[in-house]
Amino acid sequence: MNHPHSGPVVGFKVLHEVLPSQDATELYEVVIKLSNYMLAVDDFVMGRPRAQSLKRLANQRNFVQHCLMLKCPDETDRNLGENKAFYTTSWLAIVIYSLITVFPISHQTAPFAQLSLRIKDFTSSPAIHTRWREAPSLMLWVTVMGALAAADLPERSWYISVLERLTNRLNIGSWDDMRTELQKFLWYNSVSEPDGQRLWKEIKRSSPFSG
Repeated sequence: MNHPHSGPVVGFKVLHEVLPSQDATELYEVVIKLSNYMLAVDDFVMGRPRAQSLKRLANQRNFVQHCLMLKCPDETDRNLGENKAFYTTSWLAIVIYSLITVFPISHQTAPFAQLSLRIKDFTSSPAIHTRWREAPSLMLWVTVMGALAAADLPERSWYISVLERLTNRLNIGSWDDMRTELQKFLWYNSVSEPDGQRLWKEIKRSSPFSG
């Protein structure tokens, strides 16, 4: 079925290159469900003939959120190996996306502070050091999710610093370029465009070459 927003999550295919098959499949299936739900939401918002009813959308939303939470990794072992650490990092970022877009909760009530702190801990740890080289675009998306969750937190400056270096490395020179990369994963413009533009402006202001 053709859709004006079809083709997302292609970036997540890299999971199959950097994670064991079962772990990669678990995450990939979840992001497909999240993406399909947002396509259905877009159909409803735009009034397309194929749009589902609100009741069906609500049931689908509850289902995909349940599927996501079922994949919650066990973090009781603080000495997580490389694969489990990267799985956990990716899952945390997907949860942030879901709480912003799929099952939206305000910053005042959602656990964004805890999520952004955990992503910071994982992304700065030696456990996933090689992932910055093996899957840089996915790490960009993960870091952006962490930055959005840290919108009003002290950790925001850390995320901005990381993104400033990473966007330079990936030759991302504009918000349009950045959005194009994010849309390979999970990104819904109608919800996150203003926050994304604000983030990009902060990244550019942090650059030593700005001004």
